[in-house]
Amino acid sequence: MTEWIKSVWDSGVPMTLFTGVVVPIGAVLFSVKVTMEKAKEKELEEEQNQRIKLLHMLRHELKTVITHYNAKKKYYTKESLTGKLITNSSLFNVKEHRTMLNGLWEYLRGYESLNTAIDTIPMQFAPIQTALLDESRYASNNYNLEKYKELSDEFVNKEIASIIDESVQYIITAARPLLEEVEKQIKIMESK
Repeated sequence: MTEWIKSVWDSGVPMTLFTGVVVPIGAVLFSVKVTMEKAKEKELEEEQNQRIKLLHMLRHELKTVITHYNAKKKYYTKESLTGKLITNSSLFNVKEHRTMLNGLWEYLRGYESLNTAIDTIPMQFAPIQTALLDESRYASNNYNLEKYKELSDEFVNKEIASIIDESVQYIITAARPLLEEVEKQIKIMESK
């Protein structure tokens, strides 16, 4: 038996097997492992870049909303598009971004409040509008449209504007600390 093993070894078959089968299989397995590691690194790098892009977008949105409010005392938009993108994204999680997400959710609640206020205005205004129309009626049953407009404008400016302004204040109050947190997150992510 040992002579047979020695003769096979001397014939070069094991070396041929080793160099012809084992080395190529080993090379393929090694290259697959290296490729998988590189792909994972690339995926993590792309996720990081996406996070940074979303944070830059949110920072721009927050600065724009705050600047517009400071200049005109009115809301800039009826919803936060970047906020929705971030909350629907798998790139941000509560474990790593708790403070930022809590601030973002508070900011988005402000927009929900604003939209609810805007959506309920017709329901609130309809009965009052009828009463205002009745108040602007002449004794001859014709309507004084100037008086109606004056009464309507007064109501809108006094009641409706205050309801909307309260919601806008909620948005701005949430936007300021959120902007600080977003700035902090950007610095952390860009330093990695």
